[in-house]
Amino acid sequence: MMGSKNKHPAVVLSRLEHLEDLRLKMLDALESAAKSGGFRQSPGSFQGPIAVLQDTARRVMDLAPFQAAALWLVDETTSDFQLGWCDPADRRDFMEREFEQLTREGIIALAVNGERPVMAAGSAPQFRHMVQVLATPARVRGLLLAHLQGSYGLPDGTLPLVNILCQSAAALLEGLELYQLLRVKNQALQEEVEVRRAVQVRQELLSQAFYSSLEGMLVIDATGRILEANPAVQTLVKRPPETLIGRHVRTILSRTGTRRQFRTIMREIALHGRFKGEIRGRDKEHGDFFVWLSVNAIQDQTHRVGHYVAVLHSIAGRQELETALMQAEFKYRDIFERSPVAIFRSTLDGRFLDVNQAYAEILGYASPEEIISSVSNISAQLYVDPRDREAYTRTLLEKGSVKDYEVRVRRKNGTYILASMNTRVIKDAEGRPASLDGFIRDITAARMAEEEKERMQTQLHQAQKLQSVGRLAGGVAHDFNNMLGVIIGQAQLALMKISAEDPLKHRLQEIEKAAQRSADLVSQLLAFARKQTVVPRFLNLNEAITGMLKMLERLVGENIELRWQPEDGLWPVKIDPSQVDQLLINLVVNAQDAISGAGVLTIQTANTALNKPMRFKQEDLPAGEYVLLTVSDTGCGMDMETQEQIFEPFFTTKDVGQGTGLGLATVFGIVKQNHGVVTVSSKPGQGTEFSIYLPRLFVRDPEIAPAFAESTMQGGTAKVLIVEDEPALLDFARETLEELGYSVLTAQSPWEAVRLVQSLSEHLDLLITDVVMPEMNGRDLAARLQALEPGLKCLFMSGYTKNVIARHGVLDEGLNFLHKPFTMRELAQKVAQVLKDTAQS
Repeated sequence: MMGSKNKHPAVVLSRLEHLEDLRLKMLDALESAAKSGGFRQSPGSFQGPIAVLQDTARRVMDLAPFQAAALWLVDETTSDFQLGWCDPADRRDFMEREFEQLTREGIIALAVNGERPVMAAGSAPQFRHMVQVLATPARVRGLLLAHLQGSYGLPDGTLPLVNILCQSAAALLEGLELYQLLRVKNQALQEEVEVRRAVQVRQELLSQAFYSSLEGMLVIDATGRILEANPAVQTLVKRPPETLIGRHVRTILSRTGTRRQFRTIMREIALHGRFKGEIRGRDKEHGDFFVWLSVNAIQDQTHRVGHYVAVLHSIAGRQELETALMQAEFKYRDIFERSPVAIFRSTLDGRFLDVNQAYAEILGYASPEEIISSVSNISAQLYVDPRDREAYTRTLLEKGSVKDYEVRVRRKNGTYILASMNTRVIKDAEGRPASLDGFIRDITAARMAEEEKERMQTQLHQAQKLQSVGRLAGGVAHDFNNMLGVIIGQAQLALMKISAEDPLKHRLQEIEKAAQRSADLVSQLLAFARKQTVVPRFLNLNEAITGMLKMLERLVGENIELRWQPEDGLWPVKIDPSQVDQLLINLVVNAQDAISGAGVLTIQTANTALNKPMRFKQEDLPAGEYVLLTVSDTGCGMDMETQEQIFEPFFTTKDVGQGTGLGLATVFGIVKQNHGVVTVSSKPGQGTEFSIYLPRLFVRDPEIAPAFAESTMQGGTAKVLIVEDEPALLDFARETLEELGYSVLTAQSPWEAVRLVQSLSEHLDLLITDVVMPEMNGRDLAARLQALEPGLKCLFMSGYTKNVIARHGVLDEGLNFLHKPFTMRELAQKVAQVLKDTAQS
């Protein structure tokens, strides 16, 4: 009996071990089947990544008594986790807080580095969580966080099955991404086919037009050799077109003066790009003939003349036409009546004897008969100042004729024009003055054009002064930003090497803050001079405007009350922050000028959604969601005429020398550049309100979503070359990157950098170079080094690019740029980003 009692526990343990072994084998089999695709669904059955997350959450909730399941997606650009789905939806905020708690505790990092689910405690003793990464061999695509509460336990096999579901979800997400790429590629191929088809159709149409034209046409190369000739040429030169191909164009010119004609044609084309005129040609049967020749030069992609297209029009009946024209010249009446020149004949005492249709129309009358019958006293009825008629007639009688006599004339509707008159005295058979013959021209538009030219000259002078300010700002910014970069960098390096209790810490922090404020002032100076590189990005207008309030308060002075009324929950927009500075400065200065004495200036923000398009005077605004920025004042206001011109360049209501007229034109240009609309509402004596509508930025779009959480300083082992002509700034950048583990080489000039790379035996990963340097600019240096080191990545840094890597202030596509002055964190993050992009590509 004692022996059987001792054996019983051993038998039970053996059976339990056997059952556990069977269970593990079964789970391994299920996991193996899942990996081979047995449990996976087709990516085509899902509308997008959110649908995959929703389905995964539902399946996880079915496996065990979870109170909530939430899934995060990984932003491929920033590597940040972004919550995509939560089941149930009302637990979303709770799950985000738990996620942040687990992140701080390192649980999320543990789950990402592992493959199987991780169980962890929550923020309260009764909370338990399961964390599982969604990963494919390519990369981590998401993360599952499932919440348990109370004493609920997990059924056997739950963790491996959750692992299977998450692997399947990751595979579906990867499949959806590949599917989208295939769709884009297919659409591009279809568009290319359509373009080629359109080009082919156009070429066929041009070919048909060439060969079916009734006018003779030739295609000639740059040396004068005929490449193509259409059938109509044969009727002129009496030769089949195919016999002309390959021969010089001089073949069809008359033997008399062939070279002279050819030189004349080529000289005219060289000066004006075309030739039109009469030439003498030669046919095979009848000798010389006259033809009207039109030649146009066709330039290639390098703007060099590659071909000429010539059109030949027969003028064999020219003699007949000239005879008919001579006969028509005798028909004075017809010419007189149809002439576009305003011709008149009048008596000395001021009655019309005859006028043509052009004269009647220039003064607003329907016909010559109407003006002759309506006007019985030219001096009193047509002249704005009758004394001008008396002086005009007196001069005519003294000199016999007058040219370009300018006088103000009244039209039928009462409006005035400025007329220039050319008149002569017609004498009778006895030599006595009998009448006045002449013509007038309406020079009102020409005179206004002259005045406009003078106005434009004044505006040009103002623009040149502004350009000088811009050049000064750019020059100062380059050197000043270098110095500020050294101050900020050295202060940060010093802060890293002292303890938190060191009495110098506060002083170093104040130095860093002062340098950063100085950098902001330089940025504002460049923004005013329109010399700042524009890089549109995610922006909250409330935060941007709040940061400018102190400067704006100093700008408007003590007599004007500045009111700031932001809307909570303001939608983000995509705009360069420096452009927001320009908008506010120009609008606030405009409001300050409109307020005489004390007044109120109000800045407001609001979200607005338009269900249908809105029509404004300046432009139509499509339906959609917008962020509205309003700047209003209690100043003098504007009339309608001023409002219609307020956004025109150089328009100003200030006295000469008091303003450039570019402020509101700059506002209009910035808003247009960012796909928005600006409107103005004002009445004299009732103030002015400017409203700017900027499109809302939908941050859930993964292509444009910003990185909400600031990344930590990341290090690496890549080999980096820094080229900077400011030694102190070069030392700061080198020391920062060496602290982060990078292998750093330095050069103080472009040619030193070239020689250094030529001598290197190992691979160079990254070039960090200043843009503006004495010997060679940064872009040219990058091109030289990339020729020596294929695949070399480049990071440009500058406080003022001088359009070397930007066009009209907008950064060139695909270039990596770091604005001076920069901090250690900004340098580290940018270097890590550029190297990461290299690895992914």
